[in-house]
Amino acid sequence: MLYEVSTILNGCDRLEPALAQTVPLLVEHLGLTTAWVWLLQKDRFYCAYAFNLPSSLQEPVAMTGDPCWCIEAYQRGSLKPANLACSRLRKLDAELREHATIPLSSRGRALGILNVAGRTLDSQELRLLETFGLHLGTTLERMHLAEEADRLARSQERERVARELHDTLTQNLTGLTLQLEAARRRPTPEGLETALHIPRESLESVRQTLVDLRAPELQGRTLAQALREWTRDFSARTGIRVDLEVEEIALDPSCEVHVLRLAQEALQNVDKHSGSSSAGLSLKVRKGGWILSCWDEGRGPSGKPGLGLTGMRERAAFLGGKLKVSRRPEGGTLVEIRL
Repeated sequence: MLYEVSTILNGCDRLEPALAQTVPLLVEHLGLTTAWVWLLQKDRFYCAYAFNLPSSLQEPVAMTGDPCWCIEAYQRGSLKPANLACSRLRKLDAELREHATIPLSSRGRALGILNVAGRTLDSQELRLLETFGLHLGTTLERMHLAEEADRLARSQERERVARELHDTLTQNLTGLTLQLEAARRRPTPEGLETALHIPRESLESVRQTLVDLRAPELQGRTLAQALREWTRDFSARTGIRVDLEVEEIALDPSCEVHVLRLAQEALQNVDKHSGSSSAGLSLKVRKGGWILSCWDEGRGPSGKPGLGLTGMRERAAFLGGKLKVSRRPEGGTLVEIRL
């Protein structure tokens, strides 16, 4: 089991699939019934993953990270792999009274807690649980470092683009001002042509900068190719089968990035919220514009849009388009973006 867990974790670069693919294996191997993972975020615990929680713990308020005995012991630095009576379970569950718990850490950095429940574990099983936690802690630390590196790279890229735009536009606008002043004093066709050359050059420079800002998925690929490749990775990662219909559409490079991000966010919403095992994605030319559609066979749209849909709506509006969310007659959700 540990070899399989290690193989899965080494191949994961996102938290959700790492936990969803390994914690159930641990529960099954040890003959348990449930497990949940607390992680630290800015000195506060949140429930990052739960598997087969009893109904009494499924309400969000029951898993808010408010202090319980294992969290308090963790904060004191005294938490060791052990079977613990649980203050949270005592209050909320009539059957479970204890869980086994291990602290999650890597290189001395506190990361969180893994709890499993269903029966009392012996010392050998607790050692197995501890080894699992070491693997998981190392993976969590690797993901944290990767996120920090990505954040730093994005910050440096923003600074580079800002400098490039500032330097290019400042220099060219200064040159344009001088040329226009000279043309006003002595208008000649040659002087006006020189003045016109400067904004043309500036426009081309800005366009090239926008091309350089294209998403990595679009480097050396068309939008359709990028969508096909990303969708394959999405299906492999989530197990959700995606029916893809994508036409080759010529769009401005900056627009392509937005369309790609809209498609990615739509499918990620399917994974997060729909409960569907299949989805569809299409990008087609329609009446002088294009339409991006994503649908699933899940539980249908909820009454209140989440942050994901809000961000998609804002991105669609930025492109001059509209986003529409509706319930499919055959069940599930349909998201459409028209431009």
